[in-house]
Amino acid sequence: MAKTTNYLGIDKSTLDKWLRQLNPNKTSKRELICEQQKMIALEKNKAQKISL
Repeated sequence: MAKTTNYLGIDKSTLDKWLRQLNPNKTSKRELICEQQKMIALEKNKAQKISL
């Protein structure tokens, strides 16, 4: 994010505000794509099986 704000010549809080306005959830956190969500779920499942 720092590189982006430097490139645009704006402050981090400005970019964060813009991202919050664009996101329907009103957060600047990046949304996970479906494949990423599946990968995280598989990794959690694998970790649970290993710990048993």
